[in-house]
Amino acid sequence: MTTHLYADGSFAKELWLPAPGNAFGSERISHQMLEEGLHYPQMNGKTANLRINSKVAEMLGIPESKVFNTIQNYGNTTAATIPLGMDDAIKAGVLKKGMLVASAAFGSGFTWASAVWRY
Repeated sequence: MTTHLYADGSFAKELWLPAPGNAFGSERISHQMLEEGLHYPQMNGKTANLRINSKVAEMLGIPESKVFNTIQNYGNTTAATIPLGMDDAIKAGVLKKGMLVASAAFGSGFTWASAVWRY
């Protein structure tokens, strides 16, 4: 019915690793590296979790009964989240033939997409 796909590279530095591998001359993290903030990976933001999913649904006015989550069962599965959720929803009898479905995702690299389709 409709799909949307977006990306915004202007936030790339929020996610990148400036010195992968052992560019700092050590294969291990030292106390000095920790004190100087030179340890990686570092997180600038939040990892996906059920509270974020619930808050987004609340802000959009979508009742929890209309939202299907898998994060509590599988953790953050990134690109596999929607197919895993579809499979679980079908097996649970929640997603049935003819239903209107809205899928939305946000990924690392500041990419996001949505689709509305009939199952």
